[in-house]
Amino acid sequence: MLANVRFSLAVALPLLAIGCGGSDQRDTAPVRGTVTFDGEPVSGGQLSFAPTRAGGDAEPGKAGAATIDADGGFFVSTYAPEDGAVVGTHAVSYIAPPAEAPRSETTSSGEPGVAAPPPTRSPYEGLVPKTKQVTVEPGGNEFRIELIRP
Repeated sequence: MLANVRFSLAVALPLLAIGCGGSDQRDTAPVRGTVTFDGEPVSGGQLSFAPTRAGGDAEPGKAGAATIDADGGFFVSTYAPEDGAVVGTHAVSYIAPPAEAPRSETTSSGEPGVAAPPPTRSPYEGLVPKTKQVTVEPGGNEFRIELIRP
């Protein structure tokens, strides 16, 4: 009898844990691409892929993000690295890389020297995607995101 109870608990408890876990994770599809400005690759910044509500979805899913590499390339990550974006329509936004603070100059004796100039602004500051929305389809997706001045 005790063996039957132990067996029943051993089977039932993992099933309950699985059934009650409830995941809000949506299906994703791989998303990659390039970001350009005036026909040239953008060498930094981030993209956000925010799912839009469709078909009465109260919660369309988690937004995906991508860091743009030196050649303008990107891969979107949502739940895991480079897993893509939630399938569906997304609002795309761009965040320019932060300004670079110049190093302060010192003399050969280590004493403070000439004051450093103010931080250099990113040449991509203020740019926005020309196409405001993209649709992520099941399977692979490749997008060319062109940035423009608003």
